[in-house]
Amino acid sequence: RRISPRIVDGIPAHYGAHPWVVDIRILYGDGQSIHWCGGVIISEYLVLTAAHCFRSSPNETHFIIRVGQHRMYAPDRYEKDYEIETVKKHKDFDIATFVNDLCILKVRDQGGHGILFNEHVLPACLPSPDSVYEARTLCLIAGWGSTLGDLSVAGSLGPISNSAVLRTASVPLYPHGECERPWVYGDRIKRGMFCAGHKEGGMDACHGDSGGPLMCPSNGRFAAFGIISWGEECGLANRPGVYVKVRAYLKWIMKAEAELTT
Repeated sequence: RRISPRIVDGIPAHYGAHPWVVDIRILYGDGQSIHWCGGVIISEYLVLTAAHCFRSSPNETHFIIRVGQHRMYAPDRYEKDYEIETVKKHKDFDIATFVNDLCILKVRDQGGHGILFNEHVLPACLPSPDSVYEARTLCLIAGWGSTLGDLSVAGSLGPISNSAVLRTASVPLYPHGECERPWVYGDRIKRGMFCAGHKEGGMDACHGDSGGPLMCPSNGRFAAFGIISWGEECGLANRPGVYVKVRAYLKWIMKAEAELTT
């Protein structure tokens, strides 16, 4: 069975509706760059994303982080690029199973500051350690990934029919234990993973959306409950998107933040 990094059947997002979403871009020698993965701002200097986005090239000089972007192929008012100073993947990330598929990027200091915040560029909240989300809670995903649901390239990243604008979709959390059933993903769902999506298929994350956040409502606000990790194809019945459970990695995130910003 193919495993592919995972917005199919979504809608164009309103500009500024997802101010924490970033475009991680691969940089070429001529200064041009193309979309590679998504990510989420968690502080002035740090972006959370998926480790598999950096499986082939962990060299930070090969990538940039673009914030404030809405249109993929035209400049936006609040769009700004930042160099990456450090790529810190989870030391126990396993590319074969996508276990611990988490990575933190530190942006390079620019004149005494990191990412400049405004109404279109803001950090996301992280979930609290005791946060509980009921099954079928509707959460939001956003990204510039493929809008096609019939792609079959295993492990694909980068420019595969990427959306020209940021798209968003609403997906429900799977009931506990449902994703582990044999006709879904079985024992490939490991600790620190969870599923979200429509059982009948349709709206889903897809190729190029990897690393972006799944934002769930919590006490009147949205928190980055998940990071888009993997799935089989995109938008198929009984093949939901699989996400990293951010809540399970809060200690790792806090430790990495302390190491990277002190």
